[in-house]
Amino acid sequence: MAFVDEVQLAQPVCWAIFVILMVLAMLVWLSVVPSAPRMEKQTLSETASTATGPRSSGSTRSNCEASPVSCWSLRDMCSLCMGGERRRAAEAGSDWSAEYKYGHARSDLYNTPFSPMNDDLDSLLQAAAVDPKKHEEVSRKLRQMQSLCASYPGSGWVQPRDVRVLLRFLVARQLDVSRAVQMLQSTLQWRQRSGVSRVLPCWDKAFHEHFDRYWKCMAFTGLDRDGDPVVVERTGLAHGPSIARCSDEFLKRHVMYNAECVMASLDCYRQQGGCGFQVTVIADLEGVDMSVLDRRLLALSKELGKIESENYPEVLKRVIVVNAPWVFPILFQMVKRFLDAGSIAKIVVPKAEDTRRVLLQYMPSEAIPKALGGSLKGDDYCSELIPAGGEVPEVILAVGRGNAAGRPARDKVCLGPQQICAETEFLTAVQMSDEPFSLFPFDGMVGLGLPALSRSKEYNFFGNLAEAHQLEKDRFAVWLATEDDREDSEVSFGSIPSSRLGSDIAWLPLSSTTTGLWQVAMKDLTVNLVRQGLCAKKSGCHAAFDTGTGVIAGPKVMIDAIMQELNVATDCSNWDELPALGFELGERIFNIEKHEYVQRTSEGCFPQLAALQDTAHDGAPTFFLGAPFLTRYLTIYDRVFLRMGLAFSAHRKEPTEETTAQAAKRLFAREAIQ
Repeated sequence: MAFVDEVQLAQPVCWAIFVILMVLAMLVWLSVVPSAPRMEKQTLSETASTATGPRSSGSTRSNCEASPVSCWSLRDMCSLCMGGERRRAAEAGSDWSAEYKYGHARSDLYNTPFSPMNDDLDSLLQAAAVDPKKHEEVSRKLRQMQSLCASYPGSGWVQPRDVRVLLRFLVARQLDVSRAVQMLQSTLQWRQRSGVSRVLPCWDKAFHEHFDRYWKCMAFTGLDRDGDPVVVERTGLAHGPSIARCSDEFLKRHVMYNAECVMASLDCYRQQGGCGFQVTVIADLEGVDMSVLDRRLLALSKELGKIESENYPEVLKRVIVVNAPWVFPILFQMVKRFLDAGSIAKIVVPKAEDTRRVLLQYMPSEAIPKALGGSLKGDDYCSELIPAGGEVPEVILAVGRGNAAGRPARDKVCLGPQQICAETEFLTAVQMSDEPFSLFPFDGMVGLGLPALSRSKEYNFFGNLAEAHQLEKDRFAVWLATEDDREDSEVSFGSIPSSRLGSDIAWLPLSSTTTGLWQVAMKDLTVNLVRQGLCAKKSGCHAAFDTGTGVIAGPKVMIDAIMQELNVATDCSNWDELPALGFELGERIFNIEKHEYVQRTSEGCFPQLAALQDTAHDGAPTFFLGAPFLTRYLTIYDRVFLRMGLAFSAHRKEPTEETTAQAAKRLFAREAIQ
């Protein structure tokens, strides 16, 4: 059983991809955005991942409150990220691999803004290696940024009123306030769009158990001589081919997790008396499998680097590469010519015989693992990472009230006897909950949303078909059958089924592509052509077309108002008087009748409308038009012109005594009464 496109990654592969590609990835990170100017002997450098339409019947987790997971408080996360348990175990002479205790209660501490900076500003600027002659200038510009960003909402560690945060962005943009504010705005928008602020507190218990297997090889081991934390990475036992098989999005999500963890840890170190402004990374490459340096991962390294360099500026202090493979000097020389002097200065590559001496220049012996010549005890060589057998970590997909576990895969996916195919990534299910899968008549789910909704573009099947030029026209049409049709519903790729058209086609531009939904602007809802005034005149509403939804869904307050106006009697006593429900899209009102929006059974009449707690997208409420709407109207999804086409559906028999043309003329209204 395969799931394409709509996946919720709940378990990441280890951080190994960055160390395996440390030579290229770290250097590329430094080259994506110009490094900060040298201000003193030490400078900073820039580093840094539910409803659809049409889609499968499931939905993905969207926030902490909607997920039955155990969230971690900031204190718990600091303990985990800092490697505090391991450091205490090491001090006691025990092994780093001591078990962690899980089961922490849900906490909102992580979403609480960090305390404003009360540190002496001169001390902060000194820690950031700002030239003392520029302290007055930088202080003035920080106050200017505080004023400009006072109204910006924070997200996780990014609090626009925190001097420490503002300083990172200011230094990243060479003390240019305008560019620094622009960069901060871009980061805040990215964090809202990507949902990254939920990465730390919302991983479930299975994730933590999985990640703990790998954490032995990435640990904060102590402070350097400036009071900044030291991160040691050892990934030589990682199984390269297994990592190479993981999807791009899988790796992106893990990058986000690690970046957020580092930021949380920096704050912890500051609270415990350290500087906590930058990180020194010891990248131990002994035993790294260089066979994974394929074209895909090399290309991905730049994209991953861009995520960090644009959204986590001025975090990396230096990278000390030890036990590098023989090919490292060659690769380093190739990339070196693309970097400026400031970036190159952040990369330290000691000779094998000088490793201990160089490390001791930057940090005390107790922050250096014993295997590298220091005095820090512990399992420096890691008992395991990804098993040599090549096991790929499972991915959790939330589907309705249930879930499925699967593993990422890639293969040629084809349509029909014509063998219209495209290479596509998907999940192969290994475990499924009884609900809802035992109720489904089908064997798999294929998402057809826009690329923004896919976990990566490789999961977007329709996009892959289009890029492979497999279709006559890059669009598809959905026709949903009724019981009277006595035939299956159908999706037509590359063409419009003329036999299913019961009217002309109304074309509507998409109102947004950033959500990944096939959505258009909606002016209002109507009842018997009378506007209900539910959508604001300026911002309006959105209407998203969703084949995976069996109802009309929208914000609770609006659905409640519509339900009251429709006034459907449970005993069906007012069946003959039930009005038409309309959606004002473009210059027309698309009406559906009681036969579509009410399920009439021997037990009574039940409106097919559902209330959702939060359906806002791009600042406007969103209604999801599911089966009640899609059985009445044929929908066309045009990828080239980014538009939706709507036409009255032709069915074998209309629920009334009218012909299709007569019903279309009556329901396909041109304007509202008022």
